[in-house]
Amino acid sequence: MICYIILHYNNTEVTIKCINSLIKIITNKESQIIIVDNGSQNDSYNILQSKFGSLSNLKIIKTKTNLGFARGNNVGYCYAKKIFHPQFIIVCNNDLIFEQHGFEEKLLDIYERYNFDVAGPDIINLDGVHQNPHRTHMLSLKEISKMNRRKFIFLLYLKVKLRFSIFRKINILETIYDRPKRENCSSMLHDESSIVVQGSCIIFSKNYIEQEDTAFCPDTFLYYEEDLLSLRCKKKGYTIKICPEIVVRHLEGKSTCPSGGTEIQKRIFSLSHMLESGRIYKDKLLKMNLF
Repeated sequence: MICYIILHYNNTEVTIKCINSLIKIITNKESQIIIVDNGSQNDSYNILQSKFGSLSNLKIIKTKTNLGFARGNNVGYCYAKKIFHPQFIIVCNNDLIFEQHGFEEKLLDIYERYNFDVAGPDIINLDGVHQNPHRTHMLSLKEISKMNRRKFIFLLYLKVKLRFSIFRKINILETIYDRPKRENCSSMLHDESSIVVQGSCIIFSKNYIEQEDTAFCPDTFLYYEEDLLSLRCKKKGYTIKICPEIVVRHLEGKSTCPSGGTEIQKRIFSLSHMLESGRIYKDKLLKMNLF
């Protein structure tokens, strides 16, 4: 049995597209779809319930508040583990589109060959970019420290802009920060458990499910969930596999964008959570002596 966990927040249109695409490719009658309405602040739950509530293989769970990415997905993971005892749990962003016929059969075949604990499919965005792996190796202490310092400085800059209502772009600072950067993950170990999978679609197999009560470290609200997952896998000896044979499409950015507020407020929201999650990752890296 395969359980698909889809984390939903407010954007009903995107979630409906994801569910409809998933329904089309499911071939195993025992497969289950679990929607976690992560404290949506609109009528999402009722809309999804009226559209899909009659399906016997689909369950919609509503949380009281927005728990963030890790804890929201953990709600669905724990429900699937307790109720269905599945062979696989696939955690999906709601901005994914499933188009590949034979998806489930290919997954089973890959598992037979590699017996992985955690896996990531080939995730392709709208520009045709292949997004897996997210990183080939986990971030080192030096790398995460540098990233945290940079985010902290830019967060202060944005807060000053907001405080004094400076809405024009300060080109030197913002151009430097927004310039695309190639990540140099030259550190850490080079085995499979050091791979960082892209978080929009992660597959957990039976061994991981039986051993772990949560899919993700519950300490973060947003960001670095994949990195913390790799740390867990490294610590406990779980294997991670990238599977180019199975493919999903990623609309990218439709699932986590905060609604409302100015662009500066949205960036402050994102950077604040990135910085906090980066600190959590750094602390766990230090405790594991992986630097």
